[in-house]
Amino acid sequence: MKRTLLKSAVSIAVFFISVIIISGIMNRGNTDMTADMKAATFPLVYMEVNNQYINCLHGYANDMEGNYLRDTITPLQENRSLPIKIKTYGPTIKSMSYEIRSMDMQRLVEKTEVTDYSQVDEEGYISATLFLKDLIELETEYLLVLKLQSGTETEIKYYTRIINPGELYLTEKLDFINEFHKKTFDKAAAKELTMYLECNEEGDNSSYGNVNIHSNFEQITWGDLNPQVVTTPNIEIKEMDAEYISIVMKYRIKVENDLFDICELFCLRRGMERIYLMEYERTMDQIFDTNRTVLTKDQLLLGIAGKGIEIEENLDGSALCFIKQNALYSYNNATGYLAKLFSFYDEENDDERTIYDEHGIKILSVDESGNIRFLVYGYMNRGDHEGGVGVSVYYYDTVTNSIEEEIYIPYTKSYELLKQNIYCLSYVNTKDELYLMMEDIIYNIDLLEGTYEQVVTGLTDNRFVVSDDNSMVAWQSGESIYSSNMIILKNLKSTDSLEIETDAEKTIVPLGFIEGDFIYGIANKSDIARDSMGRTILPMYSILIVDKEGTVLKEYQQENIYVTGIEIKEKVINLERLQKNNESGNYNIIPNDQIMNNTVESVKKNVLKEVITQERETTLQVTLTSESSYKKAKLLTPKHILYEGEHTLYFEKTEDRPLRYYVYKYGELVNTFKDAADAVIIAEEVAGVVVDDNCAYIWNRGNRAIKTQIESIKEMSATEEKNSLAVCLDNILLSAGVYKNTESLLASETAIEILNSNMDAHVLELAGCSLDSMLYYVDRGYPVMATLGDDECVLIVGYDEKNTILLKPKEGTIAKMGMNDSKVLFSEYGNKYITYIK
Repeated sequence: MKRTLLKSAVSIAVFFISVIIISGIMNRGNTDMTADMKAATFPLVYMEVNNQYINCLHGYANDMEGNYLRDTITPLQENRSLPIKIKTYGPTIKSMSYEIRSMDMQRLVEKTEVTDYSQVDEEGYISATLFLKDLIELETEYLLVLKLQSGTETEIKYYTRIINPGELYLTEKLDFINEFHKKTFDKAAAKELTMYLECNEEGDNSSYGNVNIHSNFEQITWGDLNPQVVTTPNIEIKEMDAEYISIVMKYRIKVENDLFDICELFCLRRGMERIYLMEYERTMDQIFDTNRTVLTKDQLLLGIAGKGIEIEENLDGSALCFIKQNALYSYNNATGYLAKLFSFYDEENDDERTIYDEHGIKILSVDESGNIRFLVYGYMNRGDHEGGVGVSVYYYDTVTNSIEEEIYIPYTKSYELLKQNIYCLSYVNTKDELYLMMEDIIYNIDLLEGTYEQVVTGLTDNRFVVSDDNSMVAWQSGESIYSSNMIILKNLKSTDSLEIETDAEKTIVPLGFIEGDFIYGIANKSDIARDSMGRTILPMYSILIVDKEGTVLKEYQQENIYVTGIEIKEKVINLERLQKNNESGNYNIIPNDQIMNNTVESVKKNVLKEVITQERETTLQVTLTSESSYKKAKLLTPKHILYEGEHTLYFEKTEDRPLRYYVYKYGELVNTFKDAADAVIIAEEVAGVVVDDNCAYIWNRGNRAIKTQIESIKEMSATEEKNSLAVCLDNILLSAGVYKNTESLLASETAIEILNSNMDAHVLELAGCSLDSMLYYVDRGYPVMATLGDDECVLIVGYDEKNTILLKPKEGTIAKMGMNDSKVLFSEYGNKYITYIK
């Protein structure tokens, strides 16, 4: 009996000791077991413009593809000078130099060592002035690459666009935003701002998280929050010309004991008498403070948010994680443990480097035990990869309360482009395989072995689709969308692949996913047509919806009706349709049709909700699966495991990639396109710009002359031997200094092919764009051809406030046509345009 009691006592003692040890490991006080992320070491560089330091630049550890880094633009000062300040944060600067390059980085304009710079002053700054040589053109953008050799022997690179401008009236514009910003904190002074606001029903006056030019006076002036600015605003110039400028201002405020990150966007236009505020947006994001009360009964309180909050959970909802202010948190409802899994923010070194927001986090998986895989992608503010851009894959283990970096993948383009890749496709399955989309290639990465393989290469926008949860992907085989008779449907969860094949005389096109079901279309190759401009029409006679196994769930097919594309909104598939005229063989646009989807959406067990409060208006909170038995969340500080050995994964660089077009709005990437017309259409909708891979402007909504005419184009008549298309092509070539008779070429080539083979210029096929957007090219001296049916074309060679000026080959005249009449005419024929740009 004594021996039994002794054994029981020992067992109980061991149990309690184990509990104490495990609790000790899980307790946040045991910082001696934590491998802290290294503090930031790179200096910051500021540009001086009109006696104000703006455009804070963050350093890169590696050479970057600067033609994709178009975050800020800095105007040069008098005599092509550029004063700068460098915040060293301690380390010395051993040397300084800079390069001036063309925006495509192909041409080195200037390379200069900087020897005349100050010592570190009392505030930790070094001052210098860069004097650029007389080698750059006025009003042309260039890339400045500043190189600093630090005391740690690391060469750090800083990138910004620069321009030697004409008159920008920059002092007025900077003064305007500074005054506007200050007056929003003073209701009496802010009354002067009402003349710039456009308060109407478009403004959402229920949340401080998102305020804009349409919000009411109370929202603009912070209501009853009484905020205090606690950091110096950082100003960034995103886009500018003589008339327009886009500026972002970032700073931090305090409301009572809570901190908030603020981002203000200003888009200004300078008129003859005053400055006009074209756009104003302000976001407000509350910093999630785990030291304050964030848990009440069955609610996690997230506060005010200007950006969307991503939440993921395991199957039963017992473990969830969420992203707030570029920090990742996990909460276990069964244990009450709340952990901050990742953040670059450093409370001990609270400066602009650790709160820099050019990175993101994506949650990949949460398993039944609460273990979490996630990505950190973009610019690495500090740590082992400081100054790099790339993707880090992390694994959080709940048992050991530890985080381990599994793989790091470097990237040499911008965070914006990397973000687009990550959200196009990034998925991990239970086999520890990570699927990533990078530069038109899908990679399969073995996270345990640190190896990768290319699943498929050469993907383009209209030849592959991905499901919303990233677990399914489908792509077309073959070399062309118009000739492929097979689709590969791959289930990334099971890694199974399914081939969906049609007859050789048909082509099959992936269209999208709806709730995990795959949508594709089938077209007869004989129905594929080209209009007179050389643009291809792909009419699909059948649309099918299949499940993961390829079983047909629904088919849409109507006699003589063809689908050219689909749009998926919630549970509805909108079909864009054409009807064929059997006599002429032409296709006519008819109204859209819809397919309803009846599948039941999966619903999260932990629900993100908006809650209206009296003091702070709309706030966010997570309603948990069940009421917590804990009055206060128990905080964990996970330890970071120090990885031994190399775990950087380098993808083989691919050069053979089709040209892309990039739409930017106020300095942020909106989307990328393979088709220039699609890019121009979106850029006009969002008041943005379009650039190509070389960072050359393809389209800009900026100011244009009130009237203009291309004088080099003269009247010319069409004849029986030379139709209007040939006349227009001859004149386009002539405007580019090329003398060619195109009538014979049209027998074997399309208009696009003729221009591409005979011009040293970027030929643009811009079907579907507006007439207003085409006047951008005319203003810059490039004629625009518009097609009117199959046998007539005209050339837009000028405009004024009320008219277009057209070369009409059938009449042999250059004459004016009313602007509205022109819009109606071109719209009737599908707004089909061709032009070029150098």
